[in-house]
Amino acid sequence: INELAAEARPAHRADTQIDLRQQVGVLMPNMLTSLAPTPALGMHTITVEIKPKWGFLTQSQLISDENSVKRRVCRYCMHQYTKHDVDNRSAFCPLDLFSNSYTRVVHALDCLALSPQNNIRVFVDGQLISAPLLLSLEGVPLWDELKHTLARIILAERILIKLKHLQRSLDPLDIEGVFPKYQRAIESGALADEEPTLDDWINTAAEFRRSGGLCDHGSGSERRLDDKQAVLEFLLSTVLKDISIMIAVEQMASQSAGRSTAVEIPEYRIAIVDTEPKKLSKMQAYLERYQQIVSNYLRSHPDPETQKQCQE
Repeated sequence: INELAAEARPAHRADTQIDLRQQVGVLMPNMLTSLAPTPALGMHTITVEIKPKWGFLTQSQLISDENSVKRRVCRYCMHQYTKHDVDNRSAFCPLDLFSNSYTRVVHALDCLALSPQNNIRVFVDGQLISAPLLLSLEGVPLWDELKHTLARIILAERILIKLKHLQRSLDPLDIEGVFPKYQRAIESGALADEEPTLDDWINTAAEFRRSGGLCDHGSGSERRLDDKQAVLEFLLSTVLKDISIMIAVEQMASQSAGRSTAVEIPEYRIAIVDTEPKKLSKMQAYLERYQQIVSNYLRSHPDPETQKQCQE
C-alpha cells in the first residue's frame, strides 16, 4: 500500500510515508469517485471537504483574566488576525457551522466559499476546482444549490453537533488549565517523554466513556480527571478540532437548473478524515500559539466594545 500510494502522491508530498509500525488502519471508500459501481450517464460526483475547526467557546474557570476574551470570541475568528491581513480575513465563524440553525449553517458555507483559505475544497469527478463559487456542471452554476444540500446533510446527520459535544467534553479546562497538569504528569512520571501508544489512547477513550464524558452534562472539572487523563483527553479534543469532513453527492447537470432550494437530499456518502493523533511533545507549542493568537487579537481590539461576540 505504501508503494502504491507513493506513485500517486503529488510532488510536495513525495517524501511522505505510511507509518509501517502501526497495527490499525481505516479502510474507507474513495470519496472522490462515483457512489455507484457503474455511474448513470450524465451523473457527476461532487465532493466537498470541510475543515470545521473549533465548535465551542471555552467556559473554563482556569483561564487568566487577561485572556477572558476566549469566552466571547472563538479561536478561529481571533486567529484571522494572526494569519491574515485585513484584506484576506474570512467572515466564516465555525460556531455558525456547528449550530443547529439551517440559516446559520448556510451562511457559514457561503462565508467559506467566499474565502476558502484552507477550510473548504470542492471536487467534481475527482478534479479539484479552483473556487467553490465557480462550481458548475456543463455550464450550469451549482454552488447556490449545493450549499443547501450540504446544510441539510450536515443537520440530518448531526455530525457537527456530536463533534462539538466531544470537543468540549474532552477539553473543559482549556490549554491554560491543562498545561499545569501536563507539567505535573511529566515530572511525576505519569507521562513519559515518548508519544502515547495505541493502548494509551484506547484506555483514555474507555475512561472517558466510563466516567460520563459522553453524557450531556459531562465535563472534566466535574469528573475530576487525573493529570494523565486530562492531558490525553485534551490531545483527543485537539485531533477533533483539526479533522476534515468529506461529503460526496451525486448530481446530474440537467437536475441543477432552478432547484437552489430543493427539499430532497440526493444520494450521498460522508466520512471523517485526518484523525491522526496529536503529539504530546507539542503541548508547550499549543500553549504559546494560543497565547499569541489572543495577544494579536487584543492588540487589534483592546476595547471589549469592539470585540466580536461569537454565538454558540
